[in-house]
Amino acid sequence: MLCRTRPLCVRMLSSNAAVSKKVLQKLRSETGLPFIKIKEALQETDNNPDKALKWLEEKATEQNWAKAQKLSQRETSQGLVGVFQQKDFVSMVTLQCETESVAKNENFISLLYHSAIALQQSQENGAIGLMMYSI
Repeated sequence: MLCRTRPLCVRMLSSNAAVSKKVLQKLRSETGLPFIKIKEALQETDNNPDKALKWLEEKATEQNWAKAQKLSQRETSQGLVGVFQQKDFVSMVTLQCETESVAKNENFISLLYHSAIALQQSQENGAIGLMMYSI
């Protein structure tokens, strides 16, 4: 079946285009944006990195990504340290937040506890050494 509107046909073809992993990784390291957003940008621009960056900037402006980026750089001066011991293993987790009220929140404390247990279980399964995770 033939398309009557050419831009629609071009878009349909480009959305099925394969995305280059190298270009995807390069844009990810440059922008820090999620892979799904970068993949979408590359599909919309036929794997052209320069056009993809421009497309991402336009979308970011439309959707206020800059505000979210700004919020992610706030100082986290409050938080909790959790230590969990079982048998011969000890796990220590530091979880930071912006305010003291968040640190005292039941959900925050639960996250700290479950993170310490997960770290403990990974040590028991043969992982040895210092592990650092950033969320």
